[in-house]
Amino acid sequence: MANRSTLTPDDVLKTIYLGEDADAFFNQCLFPLSDLQYQFLINQEGHGTIYESVKALLKDFGEPEDQEAYQTLLEEDFISIQAQKVEDYASNPYGKLLSSIGDYDHNHVHFSFYNVLPYAFFLLDDKKIVDGINDVSPLGYFIECYDTWILYKDGSPWMSLLPHEINTMKDPINRAHGRVATLGLGLGYYAYMVSMKDEVISVDVFEKDPSIIQFFTETLLPKFPHKEKIHIHFENAFNYPSHGPYDYVFADLWHNADDALPLYLRLLKIEPKDTEIDYWIETTILAYARRFIAPFLASEEEREETFYDLEGPQKKIFGKFEKAFKGKSKEEIASLHDLRALRAFLYTL
Repeated sequence: MANRSTLTPDDVLKTIYLGEDADAFFNQCLFPLSDLQYQFLINQEGHGTIYESVKALLKDFGEPEDQEAYQTLLEEDFISIQAQKVEDYASNPYGKLLSSIGDYDHNHVHFSFYNVLPYAFFLLDDKKIVDGINDVSPLGYFIECYDTWILYKDGSPWMSLLPHEINTMKDPINRAHGRVATLGLGLGYYAYMVSMKDEVISVDVFEKDPSIIQFFTETLLPKFPHKEKIHIHFENAFNYPSHGPYDYVFADLWHNADDALPLYLRLLKIEPKDTEIDYWIETTILAYARRFIAPFLASEEEREETFYDLEGPQKKIFGKFEKAFKGKSKEEIASLHDLRALRAFLYTL
């Protein structure tokens, strides 16, 4: 693996493309869960068994070059798969609150019980950066059923209380203090957790979906021990600076990095000074944004092909990158593989 200090534009280009290929191959190969469950059921040895199952699947799926690349990722620990204990999540106080309200189905909003099957992979946390450039999506699984709850809007998942949500919000919960603003209501998990902190004075929640607000205020908010701290603002979250100043802001307006990036860029533009701000799954968003760099390290023909394959907001973001990169060398562009440098660059778009 190339040393971070000696990375060339070609190194960056290959690594970024490898990341995309690995993601696609992972989706293709590792989600026939019936095969994986069979492997686990006959030999429950945790991580080692997963490793053997993945190797077995590699024999049946993918092109030879994909198999070789994926095998390298496995051997160099660029894929993280960890067994999780149900009791570590079942003790979550908000999970206990959710279990007390029962099913809800009104105004295109549906809330119900959800069962995570044993040995089914799920995202565990925000992406991790290895060797300063390779991004890893930590995965987890349970060896027994995990009972949780999920909120749907118009038939699509809105938010759930899965390990990924719990783990990715630990740090923003710990950092919250004083007057807090949270952008996006979701299932109310973040608002609940920070309202329980003595050092949090108030929690302003910005949400523009009236049906989600109705569900929350009718079923969940009445059960909050410190409901007096919660203030719901039925308006666009981008208006939050006008209600400040805040001591701490947490933004969670997206479901994944793909739909997050345009919103993230808009939020960077309106950050108030002297306010501590965190963005949900920010490392994952930045790792996704870094993929816009690769075409500018490739040939002009490949860059044009990438542009025509993009749609909607992503095409606009690509155009911003293109404008910002005019006159810059490939070495300067490649330096943005560092997420801190990339974050600083994104403020200028």
